[in-house]
Amino acid sequence: MDVVIYQSLAIFIFVLFYGVTTNSVVIEGSKGGLLGENGTEINCSYTIPEILFVSFLAFNRSSEIFEIIATYRPDRTPQLNTQGQYLNGRVTLTPITQSSKKAVMTFNQLMCIDDTSYKCEVSYLTDGGNKIPESNNITISVQVPPSKPDDVLLVHTPAVSSVITTNMMDYSSSSPSTAVTLKENKTVSASSTDKQNTTTAMKTTGHDTTTSTPYPDDDVSPNVSYTATTYSIQQTTAEQVIAEGDNITVVCTGDVGRPPAEHIFQKYLSDHTLSMTYTPTETSISEIPENCSFYRTSNITFQVTAADNNAVIRCVVISSMTDLDMYVETKPIEVHYEVSEPTITKYPNEPYYVVGENTSILLTCNSDGNPKPNYQWYKDNMLINTNENLTITDMNITNSGIYICNVTNTFNGDTHRNAKDVHINIMNKDIRQIIEVLGNPLVYVTTVKTDEKFTSSALSFSAFITSGNP
Repeated sequence: MDVVIYQSLAIFIFVLFYGVTTNSVVIEGSKGGLLGENGTEINCSYTIPEILFVSFLAFNRSSEIFEIIATYRPDRTPQLNTQGQYLNGRVTLTPITQSSKKAVMTFNQLMCIDDTSYKCEVSYLTDGGNKIPESNNITISVQVPPSKPDDVLLVHTPAVSSVITTNMMDYSSSSPSTAVTLKENKTVSASSTDKQNTTTAMKTTGHDTTTSTPYPDDDVSPNVSYTATTYSIQQTTAEQVIAEGDNITVVCTGDVGRPPAEHIFQKYLSDHTLSMTYTPTETSISEIPENCSFYRTSNITFQVTAADNNAVIRCVVISSMTDLDMYVETKPIEVHYEVSEPTITKYPNEPYYVVGENTSILLTCNSDGNPKPNYQWYKDNMLINTNENLTITDMNITNSGIYICNVTNTFNGDTHRNAKDVHINIMNKDIRQIIEVLGNPLVYVTTVKTDEKFTSSALSFSAFITSGNP
């Protein structure tokens, strides 16, 4: 109890003697504003009755010390100090009197250099001499809205080849609201391959790294080294197309403002449905000194499938200062994939066909692939048609048998094949009548005048018909 009394008495004596506590000077104000805007202000509040002057100090990033930029004296015009001349014409200094309890500095046009930390100090006399208590620190953050991404770069890595194809689309816009123009360049980078016997090279240039100095009392220190990478193509060769199973790297670059906004990638399928949202696997930023903004490079790598054919990849800027349509997208990505196993349909769809009753049979073969499949129909090892549809018009039992639909497509020097067969049964009327009467999957008949042997896979039916008596 005695300790508490002594501590309270010590504080009372200090306040009585100096007329102020250590918390009597406080700086407050706007924490930030947009580049070029006005109205951002900082206030230095104090409870000292008789002051000599009030000073605002700004943190100098180069010297890493606080420097006095403006001085206020009661009943006199405030002045910018030598170190504060960069503010000339851009700030308003509100005069103070002896009865004032606050000094105000208002920024009329925020610039990049204003993005720093500030504090204030108040000078006054006591019986013990001149006292200059300092305030806390605050930081003004100059904000810059991001722009649409500048570029979307596609880097294609085949699954079983050293060839790298690059499709580069340059999107440029003078402002976020202006129309976007498109330039497209198709290039290839590859090491030596036996298949194509070509050699090219891709080089990476423009590794610019800047390091920013931490500000005192910042909530988030920007003491990070940011790197920006520029891709350039040195030589081009014949293009190898994108195939299912290959890897695609999407590189997005652009001015992301301040504080630096994020990139995300979105994949939209050919039917315009959002298939997937990706966060970048790698991202880097570099500072743009002339407008205190940041330039970001982000990329994502994924393996393409047949479902990705004609999909587009969007690079979207995520920031509270942007609209929802702040994005640039690639052109539709063509993905080549092998022909699928075909399906065969029959019209009419019957287990057997009767001479004199059925006039024709339409066989349709369907397969998926990119490029589109080529169709070939075979019977008895002979090519009989090269169309998707095959029509049998000669309704003769000799046209019974197995029909094979062979499908192929070719890309990147390889031909891909698949096939399906169908059994067609064509029979005479009298045989059909026997089948309908007997209804037995396995029947031997010996009372019919003709000599024929026939099979029906659909009915698992086999019969031998001979002349003579049973």
